[in-house]
Amino acid sequence: MISIIICSRAKEISASLANNIQQTIGCEYELILIDNSHNQHSIFSAYNTGIERSKFSHLCFIHDDVEFVTTGWGNKIAKYLINLPNIGLIGLAGGKAAFHVPFGWTSYLPVVNIIHSLPGKNSSRIEKREQTQINGDVSPQSVVLLDGVFLCANKSFFLKCSFDENIGGFHGYDLDISMNSFSKGYTNYVILNVDIKHYSKGTFGIEYLNTLVQIHKKWESELPFIERACKITPESLQKLEMKTLVRLKKRLVRSGMTFEKIKPIITKYVKEQGSGFDKYMLIFLDIQLYLIKLTSILRKRMIAQN
Repeated sequence: MISIIICSRAKEISASLANNIQQTIGCEYELILIDNSHNQHSIFSAYNTGIERSKFSHLCFIHDDVEFVTTGWGNKIAKYLINLPNIGLIGLAGGKAAFHVPFGWTSYLPVVNIIHSLPGKNSSRIEKREQTQINGDVSPQSVVLLDGVFLCANKSFFLKCSFDENIGGFHGYDLDISMNSFSKGYTNYVILNVDIKHYSKGTFGIEYLNTLVQIHKKWESELPFIERACKITPESLQKLEMKTLVRLKKRLVRSGMTFEKIKPIITKYVKEQGSGFDKYMLIFLDIQLYLIKLTSILRKRMIAQN
């Protein structure tokens, strides 16, 4: 019923993950492992290879550092893929817009259902559940962008959409396929009744950010993508774009990217989306970046370069 596709950094996934899937999925499945232990694949080509190898009509792409908590989750996914209207992609975390200014799936009104299990002191782990509900409603939420920790779709979806191997690398595949889905008129959903633990929270290093900018450049003629039920005025949109730019500026600095590489990125979006005052303030961009870096160092918010 479900083909589970994993791009693995090792020749095999862990026995604990294999056992966990077997014990919780609750339906017929196949496990397609794309061995990427020698980095011969990008995540885009690995997933396209997995699609080609799959034999079932429902596909599920997962990271190799998750654990399923919900039993019978496979049947839930299958029902959603059959019954949700205009179905494109299903995930467990996503957001309701992709603006001209890049940031990721948390850009606007994020919807999340993930248990983050992170390292604590003395080899212990700290679990933090993130779940977004609106008045207790756990029905699927329509979104634009999805996080790639868990993505599902009907195999027929990939007759019109595919993972873009021209991008390459290991980042942004989820954002690009989400935008592709939305641009072709599909609806993407976050579901709130399938629980997983994710044993990392990800980092937003230089490679990720460069790919993020590349993806937004690819789609810039069609952006912004805004969830169809959201009503945003042009004035509000301009403010949201600039608010997102402030967040992007911090993320770029904290990644360790040099100011010389940051400035043309910020300048491009200010000139395209900013007000006259915003454009005037570009003369102080070096000072802004320096202050962000200083405060980030003091608050220990800088991350290692990658």
